[in-house]
Amino acid sequence: IAGLIKKRLPNFALTGIMDVERGAMAGVMTRQLFIRRARRIALNIQRILLGEKAEDLSISIARDERLVINMATARSIGVYPNWSILTEAELISTDREVVQRELTLFKAVREAITVNPELAASSHALTAGSQDIITARANLLPQLEISALGTFIDDDRAESSFGAQAEQSVSATGSLTQIIFSEPVWANLAIQGKFQKAREYQHKQLRLDIILNTATAYLDVLRTKTFEFIQRENLNLTRSNLELARIRQNIGISNPAEVYRWENRIASNRKAVIDANTRRNLAEIALNTILSRPIEEHFTTADIHYDDPNLYIGDYKNMGALDNPWSFRNFRDFMVEKALADSPELAALDASIEANNRRHSSSKMTYWLPSIALKAELTNNFYKGGAGSDFELDPSLPFPISQADDTDWSIGIKASLPIFSGGSRYAATRKISTELKELEKTRRFVTDIIEQRIRSALHLMGASYAGIKQSRDAAEAARKSLEMIVDAYTRGEASILDLIDAQNAALVSDQLAANTIYDFIIDYLNVERAVGSFDFLMPDDMREEHLQKMKEYFKQANMKLGNP
Repeated sequence: IAGLIKKRLPNFALTGIMDVERGAMAGVMTRQLFIRRARRIALNIQRILLGEKAEDLSISIARDERLVINMATARSIGVYPNWSILTEAELISTDREVVQRELTLFKAVREAITVNPELAASSHALTAGSQDIITARANLLPQLEISALGTFIDDDRAESSFGAQAEQSVSATGSLTQIIFSEPVWANLAIQGKFQKAREYQHKQLRLDIILNTATAYLDVLRTKTFEFIQRENLNLTRSNLELARIRQNIGISNPAEVYRWENRIASNRKAVIDANTRRNLAEIALNTILSRPIEEHFTTADIHYDDPNLYIGDYKNMGALDNPWSFRNFRDFMVEKALADSPELAALDASIEANNRRHSSSKMTYWLPSIALKAELTNNFYKGGAGSDFELDPSLPFPISQADDTDWSIGIKASLPIFSGGSRYAATRKISTELKELEKTRRFVTDIIEQRIRSALHLMGASYAGIKQSRDAAEAARKSLEMIVDAYTRGEASILDLIDAQNAALVSDQLAANTIYDFIIDYLNVERAVGSFDFLMPDDMREEHLQKMKEYFKQANMKLGNP
């Protein structure tokens, strides 16, 4: 086999899967053939011992012509089977390379928090927003400015200025401005702080959404992988049923129509496998996009059970939150109360409402509160040239006249109060008041939406939790029924329609059982998102505090009913 691979020669093993596992490119016989041989030998020995002649015994054995392909060998030789063959054959060594990247649900979530580009962009926007606070605070601090001015004027104007202006001059000025009191400036500092709080809560909302989207995308990968496996197993079963139909035709208990019917189902099942493979690829692409990874980078996954201790669902079960309608109602009430206290959506709206309240009060105070500022200025004319630069007063004048030097300074305090601005201040006040009412209405609406979302998610979670056992029982019953129908079909005691119905029921039940588990975990994560925190990311002390509050809430609810 190694020599054939080295020469890049396609090869086919008559002994089937055993040599294919050793490296042969392909084969058709499966392990079942050896079991059938052993069974036939035992039966033939029994018949000989019972007196039958050995030469009268049949030597034919029904053999499963299932194709088996070693994909590693095929790639080494340069042979690439088409989709039809890939969906029908049993594939060995399918991994193109050793995949180093391994993901779990919790690892994917933590990676998304670190590398998701949308979350990173929000972090930069949050940092940029913090600069608005610094800008607002800067208006309350001293403003120092230095400037220089060079001028050149006509000589006759310079001569007639009596030394006040030289034809050429260069001066430097330093000014200091300090706001002593200004209601709009102080209000703006407080408002920008509230707006930054709102941005922080909006960033937290996005973070929670990214966590939920990542977890859902990961579970979708698990779901599609499971569905692909189920569809492949269903195709294998159809292939086995085709072999049974051919055997039934050979011994005369069925007609060619049954064989054609199974061949038709094989074609349909192949398409179902291709579709399932495509959905898995799309789910992996979606997860890679969230994690900012190369779009088609391969990774391995680890399955997750709804009783995983990291999910903390077991804590709720141990407290009886899902046991009966009364406890479940208390659980819903508690989660709603927690959500309304911790919701980042409501916190962001509260910060915006506080900011607009401050804007509104500031707008009204500007009618009677003046702005007061201090300004100091120092100017030095350190160069004069040309006409008028050497002017001096005549000392013989009968009356003394002082001549200004080259340095000027001034200090002043200014108080200003706008009296009439064309109605713009009144319009601004009305606008802020209207926006404030809009935010308050929005908060009440969002409160109702959050409560509705939590209660709906909890009802869905309760239903999916209750359905897990039923779906598993249904899948097990469908599987047992299928085994009985296959056995009856082999003996000619069941029709092809009976077998098709049983196979369809088993397929649907398997898919439903897989769906129910993943649906329950997703419903649970939707509850956590609606509440505003994910338990598996909580520190242990916060988690314990949450459970203690829940126990106390349940205790108070029981006391209201008179229960100890």
